[in-house]
Amino acid sequence: KPLHWIKPIPNSGSKGALTLLLSDLHKGMVTDNYWNKYNDEVFYERLNQLTQEVLDYQKITKVNEIHVFELGDVVSGQIHRLTKLAETENVVESTQKVAEALSELVSVLANNFETVHYYNVKGNHDRVSTRKEEEVRTESFHNFIMCYMKVRLEKFENVVFHENNIDSEIIVAEILGNKYYGVHGHL
Repeated sequence: KPLHWIKPIPNSGSKGALTLLLSDLHKGMVTDNYWNKYNDEVFYERLNQLTQEVLDYQKITKVNEIHVFELGDVVSGQIHRLTKLAETENVVESTQKVAEALSELVSVLANNFETVHYYNVKGNHDRVSTRKEEEVRTESFHNFIMCYMKVRLEKFENVVFHENNIDSEIIVAEILGNKYYGVHGHL
């Protein structure tokens, strides 16, 4: 479905920025036990709830800028054999669906914030190889997500995608004159 961009009305009195941290979404994973229930339905419910909470918080703070740090493991991947058995879809399908879900999230933010900055790093669950010993550090299903999002959101003039210049697994962001770093943490 098409994503439509409506240029938000700027709030000239705003001097702040919000930061949204997204980590370990593990799209495709299924669990149902005493402590937690998680599946595709819960994934979308939580993402929708999060989106609404961010918009509610924006109304309180009246800021025009948001920085989204996607910190890895957005797909459950194929890292462990037992994890693989608990998934409802393969890692390719999960990657496609999470890329679309994140594109939709960013499109909603872009219709409400004057500027949306998007950063990401890979985690350990989105690697291509199931065996850590065979891992090629630069190969990850995660690489497809921002690539997809850039194409999907190319008409959104207020969305800025940031590349990782120091290392593919380290976000460096300048927000309101301060430098922030983001990593997944598996290394």
